[in-house]
Amino acid sequence: MRKLLIVLILVKMSFLSLGQFSMDFTLGAGEMQRNIPYGYLSSKFKPSLELSLNYKFDSVPIEINFSPYLLSNTIYEQFPNYENIVANYYPQIVIMSGVGTYSEINKFLKIFASIQFGYWHTKTSYSTSFGDISNFQNFKKEINQFAIGPKFKLQFGKKNLKAILTYEEYFLSASPGSRFGKDRFTNLTMGISYHFLK
Repeated sequence: MRKLLIVLILVKMSFLSLGQFSMDFTLGAGEMQRNIPYGYLSSKFKPSLELSLNYKFDSVPIEINFSPYLLSNTIYEQFPNYENIVANYYPQIVIMSGVGTYSEINKFLKIFASIQFGYWHTKTSYSTSFGDISNFQNFKKEINQFAIGPKFKLQFGKKNLKAILTYEEYFLSASPGSRFGKDRFTNLTMGISYHFLK
């Protein structure tokens, strides 16, 4: 009985392993919003670049993905109580991964939906109208946050090279002086997806 169970598990695993790898490359614009301690809620649009590695199962409508991001730097903080001081945020590491499902509307169009989990590492440099003050210890800050949120993707085309449109909404964990979800990132990108042959 035990041997039969092992055989059934192996057969099931080999059945699920049939699938297809794909790679997405997209460009777009995202809005980063942060709840600023001693300041105010700040949001800024910024260019975004995404490379996503995906594996889609053929036996069940499930896709897993791993997505690193490159986000441009931008000014988030301005302190109304401290004149001429601003902070530049530089996201250094943005990594998201997730699992979701997909539906084939027809041979040309597919819809994907997934829940993404990720890690963000951000550091800041501060400056004033009198020059750079980032060399002072009191004006350095690093933030490590986890992110969670939905990702939706439309895929167009019949060949291995397809066009894609993605929408993402990520809520970041608590940062100093803020609560979970106050910091968020909304991203809309377009690009291409290449499906590798099995």
